Amino acid sequence: MSNPVSLMYWNDKIQRGQARNISLVYSIDGAKDVSDLQGIGALVSFDAITQTAIDTYLDSSSEFDADAFDATAMGTDMFGGVLDCGGQVKELLYCAARVYSPAAGTTLDEQAFQDSAALTASTLLSEAAISASGNIGFKLEVTGLDALTAGLIVIDLAWKSK
Repeated sequence: MSNPVSLMYWNDKIQRGQARNISLVYSIDGAKDVSDLQGIGALVSFDAITQTAIDTYLDSSSEFDADAFDATAMGTDMFGGVLDCGGQVKELLYCAARVYSPAAGTTLDEQAFQDSAALTASTLLSEAAISASGNIGFKLEVTGLDALTAGLIVIDLAWKSK
């Protein structure tokens, strides 16, 4: 067995430029029903999320506006949520999302987008943003998502720490 090699970059600019990654992975268990395969515990939904639910989950007040997750914003074929990062996120570089069908893991949808300044209220739109407190909110619009009864949703978030 060999000795482990240091994982530190010799060029500190590279080290500072590296993003941290969080993957959220959900098994689609039925129409508009998922289970968290990793137990990370993000607040997620296919339908509207109330201000009370967001505030209770983040233990904050109006960190993300519930209008970004209202009935219009979370309409047909939407999946969204909020991830409590303990306020650690300084910068969200991108969100990449994939939805796989149950048929041999065929990719049904793949999308990637950069951080939005804020989540857009009452709009069907794929986007992600960090709050002023350093947590992440996201929404995905995927044609046919509400009808899926099996498969996977994978959301990769690349971010830098405070």
